[in-house]
Amino acid sequence: MSFKIALCDISKENQKSLKRRILDFDENAEVVYFNDGETLICAKEQFDAVFFNFDSDDEASLDMAVKLRIHKKSTPFVIYSTNPKRIGDASKLRISKVLYFPIKDEILFELLRIIKSRAKDNFEYVFPIKDGQRRIRAGNIVYVDGKDPYRPVIHLTNGENIAASEIMDQLVLKLKSDSFIRVHKSYIVSLRYINELCDKHITMQYTNTNIPVDRKYRNKTKEKFYEEIRSRAVLL
Repeated sequence: MSFKIALCDISKENQKSLKRRILDFDENAEVVYFNDGETLICAKEQFDAVFFNFDSDDEASLDMAVKLRIHKKSTPFVIYSTNPKRIGDASKLRISKVLYFPIKDEILFELLRIIKSRAKDNFEYVFPIKDGQRRIRAGNIVYVDGKDPYRPVIHLTNGENIAASEIMDQLVLKLKSDSFIRVHKSYIVSLRYINELCDKHITMQYTNTNIPVDRKYRNKTKEKFYEEIRSRAVLL
């Protein structure tokens, strides 16, 4: 599973350079060029991140950054610039990430790693249920309760609970990715929605559920949770 980036930059040199480096990180990534923000706003495509060149000193550039941020508010929005004034302006726009140009590989690749991980939220799983099948986005799953291992229940961000017609061990294999972790023989959780980690349990966002963490899974759970926290700090 890869990711798709919108690159809004009038400079052909910058476009080619950034695309090459993105493909160095992941050859399956897709980069779509836009020479101006209005074209990007009108685009019907869905992107996993927007990269925007913020070098211009004119107010039109700032206005366009504001418009893009509004129209793409659910998309990670990254700006890059050599202009210190624009870097300061960007901090007022709730920008996901500000990059100084030229961008170091280690900084860019860490950002791309997180964008790629977040892109997995859009992946749809197909779960068999009593009356057929149900397609559910990865980003909508908070946790799976498998106290009944033959009828596990999938808890969603909208408060809905879906009884799956798969055994718990099958769901463990299906949800095996960087986004989910098994914390107990009866529970699989989304790392993104862990709100609090305690010694013997975790608390989940949306449901405010306390979920036990079995001794055998504690070290792995802590490791993955702190990786997730670092990711949130890089890309909010």
